[in-house]
Amino acid sequence: MRYSSSKRAKERSRLAVDAAESLVQRYRRQSSRRHCGRFLVELQLQSDELLELLVAPPPPSPTELLNLSQCGVGRLECYLLAIALSRGLMTGVQVLWLQDNQVDECCVLWLARGIDSMPLNSQLRSISLGANPATTAPSARRAVASLEAAGRTRRIKIRPAS
Repeated sequence: MRYSSSKRAKERSRLAVDAAESLVQRYRRQSSRRHCGRFLVELQLQSDELLELLVAPPPPSPTELLNLSQCGVGRLECYLLAIALSRGLMTGVQVLWLQDNQVDECCVLWLARGIDSMPLNSQLRSISLGANPATTAPSARRAVASLEAAGRTRRIKIRPAS
């Protein structure tokens, strides 16, 4: 049962990545500055659809794990995760694995903002970030420190290394 829920979560993540890639390709085609604001508005309107693909209902396993390791999670997905955290859409998720992705300094700051604005009844207790640019780049230390500070206020353990 745990394997199938993990498989479903990875499939939803892949669908969200595909949708995000198509948005990015469309943005690159319309790369003039005057279209940028309109694109961001469209992205916000479509974020609810992407969130449905990315955030699965609580997995049935006892650890309530959302495993997004090696799923190509980057800036857009972390932005969507931050929205999901702030809106309380990740009910039942206690552990979030983000190892071996493209999580950089900007991603970590989005996650920190999401944690800061989480509902008080959130069940999230741990985020693992091992083997990401944010955990290996010296310039990202300040961002990781802000994520750890946000985690401390909500009693969430941040694991920057694997």
